[in-house]
Amino acid sequence: MRTVATLPTIADLTAPPAPARLDSAPELQRSTTPAAVSRAQSGAIPIVVHVSDLPPSLRNESAGVATFAADTGADFVWTPLASATEAADGSLGLTSWAQGTGETVVTLATSRTTARHAYLARTTIRPGQRSSSNPADVDLRATISNVRFVLPEGADRAGPFRLVRVDDAQWLPMHHTATGITILAKEPQSVLLGAGSYELCDPLADDRRQRFDVPRSEPVLVKASMLADAHR
Repeated sequence: MRTVATLPTIADLTAPPAPARLDSAPELQRSTTPAAVSRAQSGAIPIVVHVSDLPPSLRNESAGVATFAADTGADFVWTPLASATEAADGSLGLTSWAQGTGETVVTLATSRTTARHAYLARTTIRPGQRSSSNPADVDLRATISNVRFVLPEGADRAGPFRLVRVDDAQWLPMHHTATGITILAKEPQSVLLGAGSYELCDPLADDRRQRFDVPRSEPVLVKASMLADAHR
């Protein structure tokens, strides 16, 4: 006869031990270090930034100040204006940080994502202007205009144009980056810009350019020579 193995009963089964948390290894224990202390330990140098002439529209949670390396854009530090301290004259003060030994760029922007190229104010700190014992003081004037573009009489449409900053080839407008700026007579176009010199450029005709300066209160009247019909 063939012998059949007997299946174990519940009474024969032994329950596995309950799970238990292992003791933390000393080398893996975590500790929390304040951000300011961590940056100081890593060799970061503080930069005291004063933001003046800030319009009420920029006193929001998304706007802030960025610092980063001028040559590579690395060592990016973003400090929201919401964390700044307001002085008696209405200006805002905050502390940022700089790494490395090269030039450091400081910008004011409406958001973290636009801080490197679509800034409203910018300055550069050179190595000799800062040290761990002598933090750099930076003044950023938020001289900003909502620039409006209008067409000459009789024109219905112009563009799309590229909008460029004369002193910075890498600058980009916060809006209309992909499609450019199309100006319609029935819907005047407005763009928020910081102080500086700018140009409207026809991407298909290099000689078709119009320069204008900010700040300004009056609209930018697009010249007739910028219209496509003028070159036919």
